[in-house]
Amino acid sequence: MTQKRMVRIKAKPIFRLRWLLLLAATMVVAACAVKDIEIKTSLEIDAPPETVWEILTRFDEYGAWNPYHTAVLGDLAPNEPIDIHVVRPDGKALVVHAVIQQVSPNRQLVWGGGIPIIFEGMHVFKLTPTTGGGTLLEQNETFSGVIIPFLDLPPDVIEQGYRSVNEAVRQRASELR
Repeated sequence: MTQKRMVRIKAKPIFRLRWLLLLAATMVVAACAVKDIEIKTSLEIDAPPETVWEILTRFDEYGAWNPYHTAVLGDLAPNEPIDIHVVRPDGKALVVHAVIQQVSPNRQLVWGGGIPIIFEGMHVFKLTPTTGGGTLLEQNETFSGVIIPFLDLPPDVIEQGYRSVNEAVRQRASELR
């Protein structure tokens, strides 16, 4: 009876390095080919930026008025982690882990995060005073990265959710007058 001897071939370090470089190059090419998802909404609110800012930054009150971001847990300070509880208009509920990127009172609030090249999301609330004493509220989000095509990020559903937030801010502002 003949015994077969198994021969194990060890990959040389240079061979592994070539594969890693090929993988990295493929990811860079894929990242360049993937289109970002941009969602832009705006609404004019009959309240000054200070009132709109107060509504947006009282995270502990989100559950009382916000139909999309139903809770935000964490502190309102740059570089602080937050957990955003979301209920999308299609009924899907999720928790987004983000970091406060920018806090410019009465002007702009930015949160977001992710892993560069792989996936990043950046959410911006921008407040601009209007000539009539009101506020133009712009709520925008940009998603980028190579895994975008594989994620459940339907732009129309997310935009609908952001529009509902904008409308809820308008309603809340009118209640505070």
